[in-house]
Amino acid sequence: MIRRALKVFGGSLREPWVCDPLQKGSLSRDAEHGVEISGISDYHERTKHRPGRYAVGPGGLDWRSEPDPRRVYAEAPRIELPLLARDPAAGSGALCKREERGPESLTIDHAAAVVELSLGLSAWKGYGGTRWALRMNPSSGNLHPVEAYLLLPPLDGEPGRLCHYEPFDHVLEVRALGPGAEAGDGAGAFVVVLTSIWWRECWKYGERAFRYCLLDAGHAAAAVSVAAGLFGLRVRYMTEPTDNELRALTGLDRTAFAPFEDEDPVMALLVEGPHGEAAGSLPRDPLAAVPAGSELMGAPNRLSAEHDDWSVVYEAARITEKRRSGPAPPPLPWRGGVPQPSPDLPAASVIRRRRSGRDYDGRTAMTSGDFFAILESLMPAAGRLPYELSIPVRPSDLFIFVHRVEGLEKGLYVLVRSGEGGRLRGATDPRFLWRAVEGAPQDLELRLLRRGDLSRLAALCACGQAIAADGAFSLAMVTDLSGAVEADAHAYRRLHWEAGLTGQVLYLQATARGLSGTGIGCFFDDLVRELLGIDDDSLQCVYLFAVGKAVGDERLSTAPPYAHLAGRRRSLP
Repeated sequence: MIRRALKVFGGSLREPWVCDPLQKGSLSRDAEHGVEISGISDYHERTKHRPGRYAVGPGGLDWRSEPDPRRVYAEAPRIELPLLARDPAAGSGALCKREERGPESLTIDHAAAVVELSLGLSAWKGYGGTRWALRMNPSSGNLHPVEAYLLLPPLDGEPGRLCHYEPFDHVLEVRALGPGAEAGDGAGAFVVVLTSIWWRECWKYGERAFRYCLLDAGHAAAAVSVAAGLFGLRVRYMTEPTDNELRALTGLDRTAFAPFEDEDPVMALLVEGPHGEAAGSLPRDPLAAVPAGSELMGAPNRLSAEHDDWSVVYEAARITEKRRSGPAPPPLPWRGGVPQPSPDLPAASVIRRRRSGRDYDGRTAMTSGDFFAILESLMPAAGRLPYELSIPVRPSDLFIFVHRVEGLEKGLYVLVRSGEGGRLRGATDPRFLWRAVEGAPQDLELRLLRRGDLSRLAALCACGQAIAADGAFSLAMVTDLSGAVEADAHAYRRLHWEAGLTGQVLYLQATARGLSGTGIGCFFDDLVRELLGIDDDSLQCVYLFAVGKAVGDERLSTAPPYAHLAGRRRSLP
């Protein structure tokens, strides 16, 4: 397959390869008529990219049907949220560790601050008379399938409310009210329900879109966890509610969406004060405040004039629905803190600056100290953000292409995070060295597998994208996919969420060190496995990521995200 990839891409990998279903060799949706899949492993196999034959995609972009990035509910009452007058002072250490001090009770202002720094706008970009918004949370193709709903308990003398967060105007659209107000000005917790509009990614990526939606959900969940941590708030993944229960609680089961524009629940996150009870079960107050079946307000807008029917994606979503309470999350080990860069940037500034690099300069190296610190931040641990979410899933193992790290020789490395280094060694190329890395922290199971400049192979794995070769390093996230989904199809979602969480950590840690990150969803699945010598069919690659020094595009203009809302800024109490 490596020879096939070299033949397909031929010349220099420095060319700006277009990596999506529109590339040559892809199949249009009319090329294959069968949409039946026997299970989620079948879906994963069907949607693999291969040299010269990409997963089934649209074959071209119909700009007339480009999905509207705004989901709004016409005639729903709106709550104008305040914008932060000043960001929290916490340094970049707060990207990994929640602030110890937090509010005794939560108000609407706390909810506003959390969504602003996790799901809100970060900037506007413009070129040639066209402008588009960037957000705090990354998304494949900037298409943003993830929406957010807040289940708020009675606050400030108001009844419990079910609200949709609309980031462009930074407002909550009230969709339902609880039975009445209760005494008290604050509460101990509220719930954020993340949903996904599959169509937004299908429009560009076709059958592979389901994977990207799941990765984006992981990005968003991590963003909520880190943003809340700046205010001393704890966020936990809720294991109990099923997807149907979340549909009823959020009103998705009785909302008249346009065809193919339905939203499906993804996960529920409990946001609570620093002294809240152990999460995971349904919090009594936030969910009871707006009973399932409450009368809904507002009608959803239509996102596209026309649609293609990507039936495989909707079938994959159905197969992987959460039909019962999830397994209990495994206990996380205790680990030391993550060394921070100097000077220590404010964490909120890092969040606001995060961008996806489009091109890297191919020259800039990073120090081994920064490299080891980033890897340490990727190790799930008790109290470490965003892994404090405690999603019940085994972390992926990271196969790292080191290109430009001072003090480290170029080559292929592995960071074992799953605790199954022995299995990995038996399932990969027997010629790999598996040598300890001099200077690496002892608690990192980091091993050198193969020496040499592998930048060209890294780019080949990433569908020929030079960005995987031109940074300081790139990596592949490999996980036991079929073994996990055999007993629980919902695990497919959780495995991709975990990869998205890890990607968001990489984004923030790279930004804190003056670099950029790039999530790479377009890769040749089996080429990665071939390069690693994997002969275990259950081990699959779910995400690629690159870190390096981004090259800016001087043609683009940049504007602040909420200049039109400047009068709504105020400080948290």
